[in-house]
Amino acid sequence: MVRIVIIAMLEQDRRTIMALLASQDDFSVLHAGTNGYDGLVSAGVLLPDIVIMDMRLDDIEGPELAPLIKRRSPFTSFIVVSPEDKDVGRALSAGISGYLLKQRKAEELTASVRCVIHGGYYISAPILKRIFRGPLVLNRYGKPINGSALFPYGTKKPPPKFSRTECRIIDGIARGRSDKEIADALKIKLGTIRNSLASVRRKTGLRNRTQMVLYALMAGLIQFSYVQEQILELL
Repeated sequence: MVRIVIIAMLEQDRRTIMALLASQDDFSVLHAGTNGYDGLVSAGVLLPDIVIMDMRLDDIEGPELAPLIKRRSPFTSFIVVSPEDKDVGRALSAGISGYLLKQRKAEELTASVRCVIHGGYYISAPILKRIFRGPLVLNRYGKPINGSALFPYGTKKPPPKFSRTECRIIDGIARGRSDKEIADALKIKLGTIRNSLASVRRKTGLRNRTQMVLYALMAGLIQFSYVQEQILELL
């Protein structure tokens, strides 16, 4: 059971989020509050798996509240909901794992919870499209895709895992290395790289390397920190 606390200023927003979460048998809403103080106290007592909160509350902002809650509930993860995308850099820097636009598809909320609870990062698709228009190494490997498509709406199954070799190859791709550079670094043959990428395609149905890298980042299969630094430079 995924234990969730909701912190949203508007009653309608709280009701909407609660109704969407209630449609999932394995989600449990422990508390729904209105401000940062309420969120800090409730999360410190209830120790939720995830806090879903407004980017801006009456008394504090999400990136400021998340570290305070983390001190009281170290294993809690965070998803923020914002009417705009300009604060995604601050959110990521504060340790927030999910960033949703307020004007989103309804099912995206449950998809983001499933992504984050499995150790991944979830960023609304319009933000991903804007970010990856910049000079990021990932652009070399194909067009950016709808990030939400990586985690099908409503699925209760964890995302398929990559082998250690597959993860290391995807990690090399994310760092902008060529196949030969990856093969030399890992001391493997070029054919192993091709076979491993084919295996990833079979497991996930993803078509190109950009999709594979985004999937691995969102699923927490490769480190996010160095790509996060590149993203933050673009915001």
